Amino acid sequence: GLYRPHTPFVAPKKYFGLYPTEKIVVPSVPKGYLKTLPRPAALSISRKKDQLNLKDELARKAIQAYYASITFADAQVGRILAELSATGLDKNTIVVFTSYHGFHMGEHGHWQKTTLFENAARVPLIISVPGMKNAGKSSGALAEMTDFYPTLLAAAGLPLRPAQHLDGVDLTPLLKGGELGARSLYWHYPHYHGSANRPSASVRKGDYK
Repeated sequence: GLYRPHTPFVAPKKYFGLYPTEKIVVPSVPKGYLKTLPRPAALSISRKKDQLNLKDELARKAIQAYYASITFADAQVGRILAELSATGLDKNTIVVFTSYHGFHMGEHGHWQKTTLFENAARVPLIISVPGMKNAGKSSGALAEMTDFYPTLLAAAGLPLRPAQHLDGVDLTPLLKGGELGARSLYWHYPHYHGSANRPSASVRKGDYK
C-alpha cells in the first residue's frame, strides 16, 4: 500500500512547488458555527485544542503539504499502473484504488479525521476490471468498504459467499453501467480508550445524512 498522504506530510520538494502557498485557499468557519451542530459533532471537531484557529501561514503550509503528499502518492500509482501495462499484467489484474479515511484540512475548523462529516468519512473509490464496458465512467451511487469483498469475488469469477459479507453488496451493476437502487449507509465512530471522542453514529440515504 501507499502510506501517503497520511501524516507526516512528507514528499519530494518538487511536489510542494506545484502548490504555491499564496494560492492556497484556507476554509473559513462562520462565527458561532459550533453552536449550530449536535454536541457529539461539535466535540469531534474541537477536541484537538492545539489545532484550533491556526495562523494563516501555518494553515496554508499544512494544506500545501497535504496536496503535495497526495500528488506524490498519485505519481506512485502511475508507476504501478505503468508497470502492470508494461508487463501485460493489466490484462488479468483487477485494480482497486481507495483510502481508509479522508481529512478535513480546515473544513468545519478541523484539520484531521475522526469525525462523521463527509470530509473524513468519504474516500476515493476507483475499480478497474479487465474488459469492463463502463471504463472511465463515474457514479454517484452510495458505496462502502464492506462492498469490496462481494464485488471482488464477482469480478474474479468466484461464487459469492453471502454468509461472509452480510453488510456489503456487489457493485458489479455499477461497473456495467447500471444502477444499485436506493440504499442507506450507517457509520459508527467508537470511543477509543484514552481519547476525548464519544461514540457517535450517522445514517446516509441519498443526499440526506
